[in-house]
Amino acid sequence: MAEEAGEPFAAERTIKEEDRARARGRRQVGGVALDERDAREPQARGESARGGDERRLHVDADVVLCTEVLEHVLDPRAMLAEAHGALRPGGRLLLTVPFAARWHFVPHDYWRFTPSSLKHLLEGAGFRDVVVWARGNALTVACYKAMALLLPLLMPQNVSAGKSVALRLLGLPTVPPFVALAVVANLSLRARGGDDCLGYTVTATRPEAA
Repeated sequence: MAEEAGEPFAAERTIKEEDRARARGRRQVGGVALDERDAREPQARGESARGGDERRLHVDADVVLCTEVLEHVLDPRAMLAEAHGALRPGGRLLLTVPFAARWHFVPHDYWRFTPSSLKHLLEGAGFRDVVVWARGNALTVACYKAMALLLPLLMPQNVSAGKSVALRLLGLPTVPPFVALAVVANLSLRARGGDDCLGYTVTATRPEAA
């Protein structure tokens, strides 16, 4: 696996630059929308964990975009196999996942992935040329965690109107440090990514047909 920690969204720019000529000739953009039943666990639908072959996608896409989704999928291997099957030979997957992120359980939140696990899963699904970028570093994470501690004062939720006003008044002195933390966090994204990061951006390629 090639693992780099440069600019966090270099992968998106690379795909845009390399595919620009093809995009001029093929301006169709496709998407797949699943209904509410597809968000449930496969067993709840009476299917195996890997789903039925009749539901597999055959799209022949140039690029598959999967951003902050994989951690919500009960069977990530099956999903990556679907992404691989949806790509044309030579097509690419652009994937992002969180790492230092709270449990966000809407609708479900099952996993956190490392560069090693991403390489293992993607290569197991048939992808090659797997490249992983870390988004942020320990400073980025520290700033975001500190902001998360201040946010309930600035934007209280699920409290009475009187308590909301009181919390906002208490939170007024925290506005300047909150803004400073946000600025530092965004500036730190320009630095080299670290082992303790917000998440990962990944590109991988479906090999050309032999």
